[in-house]
Amino acid sequence: MATYHATGVTLVVHKYKGTQRLAGFYTRERGKIEATVSGVGKPGSKLAPAVEPLTLSKLYFAEGRNMDRLTQCEVLDANYDLRNDLQRLAMASYVAELLHTTTEPGHPEPELFDAFVAALTAIAATSQPELVMWSFVLRYLSAHGIGPVVSQCVSCGAALSGDASFATPLGGCVCRSCGAEGGLVLSAATRAALATLQTMPLDRLDRVRPTPLVRRQLRELLRRHIRFHMGVELKSERFLDKMAWGVGPG
Repeated sequence: MATYHATGVTLVVHKYKGTQRLAGFYTRERGKIEATVSGVGKPGSKLAPAVEPLTLSKLYFAEGRNMDRLTQCEVLDANYDLRNDLQRLAMASYVAELLHTTTEPGHPEPELFDAFVAALTAIAATSQPELVMWSFVLRYLSAHGIGPVVSQCVSCGAALSGDASFATPLGGCVCRSCGAEGGLVLSAATRAALATLQTMPLDRLDRVRPTPLVRRQLRELLRRHIRFHMGVELKSERFLDKMAWGVGPG
Protein backbone atom coordinates (compact mmCIF):
# COMPACT_ATOMS: atom_id res chain seq x y z
CA MET A 1 0.00 0.00 0.00
CA ALA A 2 1.50 3.34 -1.09
CA THR A 3 2.08 5.98 1.55
CA TYR A 4 2.83 9.71 1.46
CA HIS A 5 3.10 12.66 3.83
CA ALA A 6 2.15 16.32 3.69
CA THR A 7 2.00 19.40 5.90
CA GLY A 8 -1.59 20.50 6.33
CA VAL A 9 -4.31 22.24 8.32
CA THR A 10 -7.48 20.43 9.36
CA LEU A 11 -10.48 22.07 7.67
CA VAL A 12 -13.44 19.92 8.70
CA VAL A 13 -14.16 16.71 10.59
CA HIS A 14 -17.31 14.57 10.45
CA LYS A 15 -18.39 11.38 12.17
CA TYR A 16 -18.04 8.41 9.84
CA LYS A 17 -18.29 4.82 11.10
CA GLY A 18 -18.05 3.98 14.79
CA THR A 19 -14.90 5.64 16.11
CA GLN A 20 -13.83 6.68 12.61
CA ARG A 21 -13.90 10.23 11.35
CA LEU A 22 -13.91 11.69 7.86
CA ALA A 23 -11.58 14.68 7.74
CA GLY A 24 -10.66 17.31 5.20
CA PHE A 25 -7.15 18.80 5.24
CA TYR A 26 -5.61 21.57 3.18
CA THR A 27 -1.97 20.72 2.50
CA ARG A 28 0.97 22.46 0.92
CA GLU A 29 2.05 19.47 -1.16
CA ARG A 30 -1.27 18.08 -2.41
CA GLY A 31 -3.92 20.71 -1.89
CA LYS A 32 -7.08 19.38 -0.29
CA ILE A 33 -6.99 15.83 1.01
CA GLU A 34 -10.04 13.96 2.28
CA ALA A 35 -9.24 10.92 4.39
CA THR A 36 -10.62 8.60 7.03
CA VAL A 37 -9.16 8.68 10.53
CA SER A 38 -9.60 5.59 12.70
CA GLY A 39 -9.92 5.34 16.46
CA VAL A 40 -10.50 9.04 17.11
CA GLY A 41 -13.45 8.27 19.35
CA LYS A 42 -11.31 6.09 21.64
CA PRO A 43 -9.49 7.49 24.71
CA GLY A 44 -5.80 8.12 24.09
CA SER A 45 -6.02 8.18 20.29
CA LYS A 46 -2.71 9.35 18.83
CA LEU A 47 -4.51 10.75 15.80
CA ALA A 48 -7.12 12.78 17.68
CA PRO A 49 -4.94 15.94 18.05
CA ALA A 50 -4.51 16.22 14.27
CA VAL A 51 -8.22 16.23 13.57
CA GLU A 52 -8.98 19.20 15.80
CA PRO A 53 -10.13 21.92 13.38
CA LEU A 54 -7.47 24.46 12.35
CA THR A 55 -4.58 22.37 13.68
CA LEU A 56 -1.38 22.50 11.60
CA SER A 57 0.31 19.09 11.43
CA LYS A 58 2.73 16.87 9.60
CA LEU A 59 0.38 14.21 8.25
CA TYR A 60 1.09 10.67 7.04
CA PHE A 61 -1.39 8.87 4.81
CA ALA A 62 -1.92 5.45 3.27
CA GLU A 63 -3.58 5.40 -0.12
CA GLY A 64 -6.84 3.49 -0.29
CA ARG A 65 -9.00 2.12 -3.10
CA ASN A 66 -11.85 4.50 -2.34
CA MET A 67 -10.39 6.89 0.20
CA ASP A 68 -7.00 7.54 1.77
CA ARG A 69 -6.40 6.95 5.47
CA LEU A 70 -4.49 9.04 8.02
CA THR A 71 -1.98 6.77 9.75
CA GLN A 72 0.31 9.10 11.73
CA CYS A 73 0.52 12.75 12.68
CA GLU A 74 2.84 15.26 14.30
CA VAL A 75 1.15 18.44 15.51
CA LEU A 76 3.14 21.55 14.58
CA ASP A 77 0.74 24.22 15.85
CA ALA A 78 -2.53 23.52 17.64
CA ASN A 79 -3.64 27.15 17.21
CA TYR A 80 -4.99 27.31 20.75
CA ASP A 81 -5.22 31.11 20.55
CA LEU A 82 -7.84 30.66 17.82
CA ARG A 83 -9.78 27.83 19.38
CA ASN A 84 -9.98 29.53 22.79
CA ASP A 85 -11.58 32.71 21.40
CA LEU A 86 -15.07 32.21 19.96
CA GLN A 87 -15.00 35.19 17.60
CA ARG A 88 -11.54 34.47 16.22
CA LEU A 89 -12.48 30.80 15.88
CA ALA A 90 -15.58 31.77 13.88
CA MET A 91 -13.54 33.92 11.49
CA ALA A 92 -10.83 31.29 11.02
CA SER A 93 -13.57 28.70 10.45
CA TYR A 94 -15.08 30.92 7.75
CA VAL A 95 -11.75 30.93 5.88
CA ALA A 96 -11.37 27.17 6.34
CA GLU A 97 -14.90 26.47 5.11
CA LEU A 98 -14.32 28.66 2.05
CA LEU A 99 -11.26 26.57 1.13
CA HIS A 100 -13.04 23.31 1.82
CA THR A 101 -16.09 24.12 -0.29
CA THR A 102 -14.32 25.79 -3.23
CA THR A 103 -11.22 23.64 -3.79
CA GLU A 104 -10.92 20.16 -5.29
CA PRO A 105 -8.65 17.40 -3.94
CA GLY A 106 -5.30 16.91 -5.66
CA HIS A 107 -4.70 20.47 -6.85
CA PRO A 108 -1.81 21.88 -4.79
CA GLU A 109 -1.34 25.63 -4.54
CA PRO A 110 1.65 26.17 -2.20
CA GLU A 111 1.22 29.95 -2.19
CA LEU A 112 -2.42 29.60 -1.19
CA PHE A 113 -1.46 27.23 1.63
CA ASP A 114 1.17 29.67 2.90
CA ALA A 115 -1.35 32.53 2.73
CA PHE A 116 -3.90 30.42 4.63
CA VAL A 117 -1.45 29.62 7.43
CA ALA A 118 -0.37 33.27 7.60
CA ALA A 119 -4.02 34.35 7.83
CA LEU A 120 -4.69 31.96 10.72
CA THR A 121 -1.66 33.32 12.57
CA ALA A 122 -2.74 36.90 11.96
CA ILE A 123 -6.38 36.28 12.97
CA ALA A 124 -5.09 34.92 16.29
CA ALA A 125 -2.77 37.86 16.95
CA THR A 126 -4.38 41.00 15.50
CA SER A 127 -6.81 43.43 17.06
CA GLN A 128 -8.64 43.43 13.71
CA PRO A 129 -9.29 39.74 12.92
CA GLU A 130 -12.25 40.55 10.67
CA LEU A 131 -10.00 42.64 8.39
CA VAL A 132 -7.52 39.78 8.12
CA MET A 133 -10.35 37.43 7.17
CA TRP A 134 -11.59 39.80 4.48
CA SER A 135 -8.06 40.40 3.22
CA PHE A 136 -7.46 36.67 2.75
CA VAL A 137 -10.80 36.18 1.01
CA LEU A 138 -10.23 39.10 -1.37
CA ARG A 139 -6.74 37.87 -2.30
CA TYR A 140 -8.07 34.35 -2.77
CA LEU A 141 -10.78 35.61 -5.13
CA SER A 142 -8.33 37.80 -7.05
CA ALA A 143 -5.81 34.95 -7.42
CA HIS A 144 -8.54 32.92 -9.13
CA GLY A 145 -9.59 35.73 -11.44
CA ILE A 146 -12.89 36.59 -9.77
CA GLY A 147 -11.94 39.42 -7.44
CA PRO A 148 -14.44 42.30 -7.25
CA VAL A 149 -13.55 45.26 -9.48
CA VAL A 150 -14.14 48.54 -7.65
CA SER A 151 -11.66 51.05 -9.12
CA GLN A 152 -13.28 51.43 -12.54
CA CYS A 153 -16.57 50.74 -14.26
CA VAL A 154 -16.76 47.12 -15.40
CA SER A 155 -19.03 48.15 -18.29
CA CYS A 156 -17.20 51.07 -19.89
CA GLY A 157 -13.87 51.23 -18.04
CA ALA A 158 -14.41 54.77 -16.74
CA ALA A 159 -12.71 55.77 -13.50
CA LEU A 160 -15.04 55.95 -10.50
CA SER A 161 -15.47 58.70 -7.94
CA GLY A 162 -17.73 59.04 -4.93
CA ASP A 163 -20.43 56.43 -4.33
CA ALA A 164 -20.70 53.66 -6.92
CA SER A 165 -23.12 50.82 -7.50
CA PHE A 166 -21.73 47.27 -7.30
CA ALA A 167 -23.38 44.98 -9.86
CA THR A 168 -22.95 41.47 -8.48
CA PRO A 169 -23.56 39.57 -11.76
CA LEU A 170 -20.91 41.73 -13.47
CA GLY A 171 -18.43 41.27 -10.63
CA GLY A 172 -17.75 44.96 -10.13
CA CYS A 173 -18.87 48.55 -9.88
CA VAL A 174 -20.54 50.51 -12.64
CA CYS A 175 -20.51 54.25 -13.19
CA ARG A 176 -23.59 56.45 -13.05
CA SER A 177 -23.89 56.44 -16.85
CA CYS A 178 -23.98 52.64 -17.09
CA GLY A 179 -26.15 52.26 -14.00
CA ALA A 180 -27.10 49.06 -12.18
CA GLU A 181 -30.62 48.71 -10.85
CA GLY A 182 -30.68 46.93 -7.52
CA GLY A 183 -26.90 47.14 -7.12
CA LEU A 184 -25.16 47.49 -3.77
CA VAL A 185 -24.06 51.08 -3.17
CA LEU A 186 -20.41 51.32 -2.10
CA SER A 187 -18.99 54.53 -0.70
CA ALA A 188 -15.64 55.87 -1.87
CA ALA A 189 -14.28 54.93 1.58
CA THR A 190 -15.43 51.32 1.15
CA ARG A 191 -13.81 51.06 -2.26
CA ALA A 192 -10.59 52.48 -0.82
CA ALA A 193 -10.75 49.97 2.03
CA LEU A 194 -11.11 47.13 -0.48
CA ALA A 195 -7.95 48.23 -2.26
CA THR A 196 -6.10 48.45 1.06
CA LEU A 197 -7.21 44.98 2.16
CA GLN A 198 -5.93 43.47 -1.08
CA THR A 199 -2.46 45.00 -0.82
CA MET A 200 -1.49 45.81 2.77
CA PRO A 201 0.58 43.17 4.66
CA LEU A 202 -1.54 41.27 7.16
CA ASP A 203 0.59 42.36 10.12
CA ARG A 204 -0.16 46.02 9.35
CA LEU A 205 -3.94 45.77 9.15
CA ASP A 206 -4.18 46.81 12.81
CA ARG A 207 -3.69 50.35 11.53
CA VAL A 208 -6.87 50.28 9.44
CA ARG A 209 -9.99 51.60 11.16
CA PRO A 210 -13.08 51.21 8.94
CA THR A 211 -16.25 52.98 9.99
CA PRO A 212 -19.33 50.88 10.83
CA LEU A 213 -20.80 51.81 7.42
CA VAL A 214 -17.69 50.60 5.59
CA ARG A 215 -17.74 47.35 7.56
CA ARG A 216 -21.39 46.71 6.69
CA GLN A 217 -20.79 47.38 3.00
CA LEU A 218 -17.73 45.10 2.93
CA ARG A 219 -19.64 42.25 4.56
CA GLU A 220 -22.55 42.51 2.15
CA LEU A 221 -20.29 42.83 -0.89
CA LEU A 222 -18.38 39.65 -0.06
CA ARG A 223 -21.55 37.78 0.84
CA ARG A 224 -23.17 38.56 -2.53
CA HIS A 225 -19.99 38.10 -4.54
CA ILE A 226 -19.10 34.68 -3.10
CA ARG A 227 -22.65 33.35 -3.40
CA PHE A 228 -23.00 34.43 -7.00
CA HIS A 229 -19.52 33.76 -8.42
CA MET A 230 -18.55 30.71 -6.37
CA GLY A 231 -22.02 29.24 -5.93
CA VAL A 232 -21.65 28.57 -2.20
CA GLU A 233 -23.41 29.74 0.94
CA LEU A 234 -21.13 29.25 3.92
CA LYS A 235 -22.60 27.92 7.16
CA SER A 236 -20.04 29.82 9.22
CA GLU A 237 -21.35 33.05 7.70
CA ARG A 238 -24.64 32.59 9.50
CA PHE A 239 -22.83 32.11 12.80
CA LEU A 240 -20.82 35.28 12.18
CA ASP A 241 -24.05 37.13 11.47
CA LYS A 242 -25.39 36.10 14.88
CA MET A 243 -22.25 37.45 16.48
CA ALA A 244 -22.67 40.72 14.52
CA TRP A 245 -19.44 39.95 12.61
CA GLY A 246 -16.18 40.82 14.13
CA VAL A 247 -14.31 42.49 16.93
CA GLY A 248 -12.20 45.55 17.20
CA PRO A 249 -12.93 49.25 16.88
CA GLY A 250 -15.78 50.09 14.51
